[in-house]
Amino acid sequence: MDVKAYEGNVPLEAHGLFNLGPVHWNIHVAVLVEKALARGEGVLATNGALVTYTGSRTGRSPKDKFIVVDPASKDNIHWGSVNQPMERERFEMLKQRVLAYLQGREVFVYDGFAGADHDHQLPIRVINEYAWHNLFVHQMFRWVKHDDLLYHRPEFVLISAPGFHAVPERDGTTSEAFIIVDLEQKIILIGGTKYAGEMKKSIFGVMIESHFKGGAQKFTPGKDDPSKLEYGQSITDPCIDWDDSVKVLEILAKGIRNRRA
Repeated sequence: MDVKAYEGNVPLEAHGLFNLGPVHWNIHVAVLVEKALARGEGVLATNGALVTYTGSRTGRSPKDKFIVVDPASKDNIHWGSVNQPMERERFEMLKQRVLAYLQGREVFVYDGFAGADHDHQLPIRVINEYAWHNLFVHQMFRWVKHDDLLYHRPEFVLISAPGFHAVPERDGTTSEAFIIVDLEQKIILIGGTKYAGEMKKSIFGVMIESHFKGGAQKFTPGKDDPSKLEYGQSITDPCIDWDDSVKVLEILAKGIRNRRA
């Protein structure tokens, strides 16, 4: 049965999820640990910590990350081996297969925020196949008070289905694993990897992707027209652009190498 005591304001059907098995909404950390143990996702260490295994992928998979090509952002992304493009049609086909895979399966839903500052935090929703993955995001991001769930509307949705494996020849991926960000629909789709850090990195990437252009632009909520904003430029403090960021990181890396020499 669904655990709806702390159900979010936006139904899962809004994300294309139908005919699911048991749905657990924003459940407590202790319950997530119990669920992970009952489902055989991990074991308890002698100190009481939950221990899980990520299988063959014990870290991030940078070669398996993609960004869906869309007209608004395609000219502002530094495409290459890190930011690999995926065409809209191919992404939609893969997404529909993931949604179909989740039908009848038990899922765990987390509603929260990325970022502590109330003026700049990003409302998110994470939908997990694994209980321990939901526990991970519960500890990583800022949770919503239960009384405020009725007012929480996620601006980005992450769907994680580690048990679903892509077929590279059909799906256009580099392996069975994939981490795909759709900036237009504001969806992150993850599959084929049990490494929970992909969820954290994907959300953090979304948080900083809007600062590809240097400087800042004036915007006052309720006064200025948001449709006039220039994509990829900060509306708060001035930021350095992508090229300058790369230069700064290269200088820092060189300094670190010199100190270690």
